[in-house]
Amino acid sequence: MTISSLVTAIVLGAFFGLSGYRLVPADRQVPFWLPLAAGIGAAVLGTIAARLGGVATPGVSPIEILLQAVLAGLGVAGVILTADRLPMHRQ
Repeated sequence: MTISSLVTAIVLGAFFGLSGYRLVPADRQVPFWLPLAAGIGAAVLGTIAARLGGVATPGVSPIEILLQAVLAGLGVAGVILTADRLPMHRQ
């Protein structure tokens, strides 16, 4: 894993995490750090998967970026969809 791959994974993961946090419906209670961490972790996992899959270029390849983006989006979506709902107050 090169430094440029790691930086790209962090930037893409943070972008997807922050975007996902901004799109959370009002009835969901999600801490700020959770989608951010999920996006970054999933994007780094995308880099690892690309390297294990044989994508060995000196820089960042388009396949690696695609894997980072797809896994970051899936990771953030999974966190957002499984977040707890705020309790409803019945009167």
